[in-house]
Amino acid sequence: MLKYRQQKGFLLLSAIIIIVAVSFMAATAAYIFTTNARANAEQQLTTDAFYIAQSGLHVGMNRYMGNDASQQLACSAITGTPALTNTSFGMGEFTVTATQFSPASTTLPVAINDSVTTIRINSAAGYAASSGAVVIGSEMIDYASIGTTGGACGGTAPCLLGATRGAAGTTAAAHSSGATVSQNFCQISSTAYVPSAANPIASRTVQENAIKASSDVWAVGNNFGGHGVIEQYDGSSAWNQYNPGGVENQDLYGVFLLSESSGWIVGDRDVDDCDDDVDDTRALFLRFDGSNWNRVCGEGGLNSDYRSVHCVNDNYCVAVGEEREQFAVWTGGPTWEAMPVDTSSNYVGGVGEVKDVTYNSVFCNNTANCWAVGQKKNGRGATAFWNGTEWKGIISGSVPNEHLQSVWCTAIDSCWAVGDDETFIFYDGSSWSDAGVSVSGGVGGNGNNRLEIYGVTCVQAGDCWAVGKRRSLSGSYWKLTGPNAWTRQTGATVNTTANKHVFAVFCLESDQCYATGDGGTAATYNGTIWTNASAGLFNTDMNAVHGVQSDLGVNRVFGWQEQFN
Repeated sequence: MLKYRQQKGFLLLSAIIIIVAVSFMAATAAYIFTTNARANAEQQLTTDAFYIAQSGLHVGMNRYMGNDASQQLACSAITGTPALTNTSFGMGEFTVTATQFSPASTTLPVAINDSVTTIRINSAAGYAASSGAVVIGSEMIDYASIGTTGGACGGTAPCLLGATRGAAGTTAAAHSSGATVSQNFCQISSTAYVPSAANPIASRTVQENAIKASSDVWAVGNNFGGHGVIEQYDGSSAWNQYNPGGVENQDLYGVFLLSESSGWIVGDRDVDDCDDDVDDTRALFLRFDGSNWNRVCGEGGLNSDYRSVHCVNDNYCVAVGEEREQFAVWTGGPTWEAMPVDTSSNYVGGVGEVKDVTYNSVFCNNTANCWAVGQKKNGRGATAFWNGTEWKGIISGSVPNEHLQSVWCTAIDSCWAVGDDETFIFYDGSSWSDAGVSVSGGVGGNGNNRLEIYGVTCVQAGDCWAVGKRRSLSGSYWKLTGPNAWTRQTGATVNTTANKHVFAVFCLESDQCYATGDGGTAATYNGTIWTNASAGLFNTDMNAVHGVQSDLGVNRVFGWQEQFN
């Protein structure tokens, strides 16, 4: 009996131990199951938050970059927009914010080649700290981060680290010391909360950068209200007035933009203590730095009125003007300098005159290939050529005895020049000539009734416009309609333009052209018609217009990354 009882007690104890063990295992399994379920649920919520954040980013990008003008928002207007703040989406909410990176332009302290990936700059104030992009000349460069120590930069800080050269389809290039470095993009961020911003169980943030191409177009004109007129187009329908300090009572004749942070204006000479304490008569050169047009001195001998300016790059620009010192060059500063002129009688193509001629327009294909045209001399319109060493008068082909007003080239062997008495002449690489050029729609014949042609521009060979004296209640707009065939446009194409003379024309694209003229007139071309766009202009002659596509004319989205707090 005792043995039985002992066995019974042992079995009971074993049963209790087994029950406890099984219970513990069950509890452990339940805990593991619950923990995994909770983790899976939290992981799912986190995944949901990520996709909600991505959706918010797409919505924000569409409001900034989309084609629906009625829905577009400026970068500065995205943050706080009700439709983008705590917006319900799926199982949660998203909020979209944006930051505009448009700091003051900086420069390169040293020259760089076309392959370096660490790029020193003189200032990084206001630049994006990571995943940014800059423009130098005609190259866009992405970078990973900004270095702030000399060790990281391999010299003086700051610098751009992890640079990707030739971004957005641009070409990697060498850049000289002093080259302008600019930044202009919108950084859009989207933060998602699940289930809500007020009660967030899961949250994710993603961001991406956007560059929206736009145009930066400027026009200059005669003195009005005590200063030469400078106006910037707002990209829509009106011009904004800019009052340049230190430029009093001067007519302005030429403008050229290299980028949205670099350009030049020339005009009448001015009395100013430019670089010393003596009031001297000096040539007038204004340089644009992205914010202001600032006076740059010509050297002591430059006291001409300049009519036109054209640049090859930031360090090579040429201006032409009246007969004192008709030709001036900028090679990076600190001043403009007179250019050598051949004064012998052995000119290329025959005997001609370079001196004692006022030149109205210049175009440079490169630093050793520039054309200038001007007033008639010795029975023909003046044409002069810069060969990299000196200016030479060119006598060749058939050039009418008329003042030449404007010149534009699409290649070294393809240039147009226009002038008085409906003059159109073409350069084919060997000579200038009006032979084979047909002109229709003008007055025709000979005599004083024929129309002066004041300006010419081309997007590419065969895609050119010219402008001139008004006729038949509209400005005079001429289109290159065939090989060497110019036709004055009439009817719906120009009916909405002002009845004014048109002095200048410039096209960024075939469907994006600008023209300015007398009495504060301006017009834009959309590929089909010219439309009056004179709002905001002073009532004075607007002599020149030029511009650039902002940020190289590139629409792009780049630099996606997730932000972790």
